[in-house]
Amino acid sequence: MWDMKSTPVRSWLNEHIPTPSLGRDISSEQHLTQPIPLEEITIPTIDQEEALTSDIGSTWMTPIFYYLDNGVFPDDPLEAKKIVKKSFGYNVLDGWLYRRSFLRPWLKCITLEEGMAILIDIHKGLCGSHEGAQTIANKVLRQGYFWPSAMDDAKELVRKCKKSQEYNFIPQALVEKLSAIRSPWPFY
Repeated sequence: MWDMKSTPVRSWLNEHIPTPSLGRDISSEQHLTQPIPLEEITIPTIDQEEALTSDIGSTWMTPIFYYLDNGVFPDDPLEAKKIVKKSFGYNVLDGWLYRRSFLRPWLKCITLEEGMAILIDIHKGLCGSHEGAQTIANKVLRQGYFWPSAMDDAKELVRKCKKSQEYNFIPQALVEKLSAIRSPWPFY
């Protein structure tokens, strides 16, 4: 069996690396076997009144979340039927709503405001290159976020961005209409 204490590497380390003067020898592993004192706290460290809670109100994902998490349907039977159909593509994990994706991992569902903040950060942020709407929307999906109007919001953001409009691809239109050139020599 191989013993770390008797290896040439260990003896070389002991000779060439000075031990700190903390009152104990690092080469002895006695400090590793001593128990670590643990204290069990039986009372809560914060009061419930002090804890912050956020109520996002009614968003596009609220009915789906309530149906999947609590089994609560909307009052309208037609709306309830729509929610049941939509909910097959979603799941609740650890209190968050996720959307199933065909080729990607599960996408975290976010509100429209959070989605716009992510779009702006990707489009204009630190490494933002003022790309097109399709590229930005795909980057959001690759990052693992979802909201239903992501593509429409990306199109609207690009449409309103001044720099994107300045440096947008401008097709090179010809000054005149094309005309056919007749060859004087036939090519046989």
